[in-house]
Amino acid sequence: MPIMAMILNIVYYIMPKKGNGERYDILVKEIKIHINDLLSKHDISLNKLARESNIEPARLWELANYKRKTINMGYLIRIAETLEIDDITEIITIEEVEE
Repeated sequence: MPIMAMILNIVYYIMPKKGNGERYDILVKEIKIHINDLLSKHDISLNKLARESNIEPARLWELANYKRKTINMGYLIRIAETLEIDDITEIITIEEVEE
């Protein structure tokens, strides 16, 4: 079973290599938050999205600019409801980091 830890916006998966319990593969993935893309797509300002989703503009700015250490699930839900988004991957994705 993989071990997962979130550090800032990086997710590390540490998985045992097959056939040898002492060796591990480390897969590095990054959490991407697509606030700026959503602002463009929905032709809405960050301040207007903040007002309509009842999120402080500073918190939304921090999310959009990767300055938050944690991601509040309530924010994601409010953004999705405000922009009428059904697919969470329009807001947040986990992508492999190119090494």
